[in-house]
Amino acid sequence: MKNKKKGFTIVETIVSLSIIAIVMSLVASLVVIVSNISKKQQYDSQCVAEYQRASEVIDRFINNYSTTNFVLDSIETNSIKIKSSDSSSQYELTFNKVEQTLLVELLNFDTNEKEPQSLKFQNIKEINFVQRGKIISCSYIFENFNTYTKLVTFGA
Repeated sequence: MKNKKKGFTIVETIVSLSIIAIVMSLVASLVVIVSNISKKQQYDSQCVAEYQRASEVIDRFINNYSTTNFVLDSIETNSIKIKSSDSSSQYELTFNKVEQTLLVELLNFDTNEKEPQSLKFQNIKEINFVQRGKIISCSYIFENFNTYTKLVTFGA
């Protein structure tokens, strides 16, 4: 009679486990890579959305005031001030770097009163303003993302 033992030898088991370990490590590294790419795309989308929100508010502030009734009072690194032609009132747009907040005062033409608004950002680290004639350059600075620069014209 022949001796027939069924099962795997120790060598076959070790080889099988080694192959499984290699395949599992490749799958795990692929999952990590895909996860990192997904996080980067999500962060990029959040940055673009924040840029669009901030840009819309700044556009609304700049375009809210006609050049016949209002003048640019001053533009500093993180703020724009507009005053009425008769200097009776002043409206300000400021980016607070510490709190990452955009503060804006808009004139409500129906009630003729200031309406302060505040927008908090997670990814915008700084918004800088530079005046070049009637054109204002707005630079949106992010951490680990492109810096966007937009040109706006007062009263346009």
